[in-house]
Amino acid sequence: MNRLRNHVLSRALLSLSMILLSFGPVLAQATGVSQRSAPQAGAPVPKVEFEKYSLPNGLQVILHVDRKLPVVHVNQWYHVGS
Repeated sequence: MNRLRNHVLSRALLSLSMILLSFGPVLAQATGVSQRSAPQAGAPVPKVEFEKYSLPNGLQVILHVDRKLPVVHVNQWYHVGS
């Protein structure tokens, strides 16, 4: 029983560590952004370079590569219904 409890605790600690490591750079960036002043009306909108692909199964992939931080972000949108 003690061995099972140690296994569960170690898995939970590993999961928590992975979550904190993955959100650390995002939180650091978010706090830096919040300290900046708000963009002024009429300010130029930054251009974001991206590539768009349509796979044979109909899935549309939009890819933007930004090497400023070692972070991977995946966003899924579902267009369902009528």
